Amino acid sequence: MGERTGSRVFQWVWSYVAGCSL
Repeated sequence: MGERTGSRVFQWVWSYVAGCSL
């Protein structure tokens, strides 16, 4: 429950940053 969660969080953060940046 660490690697999977981390990957999910990373994707969410990336999506959020990309949306904010774009």
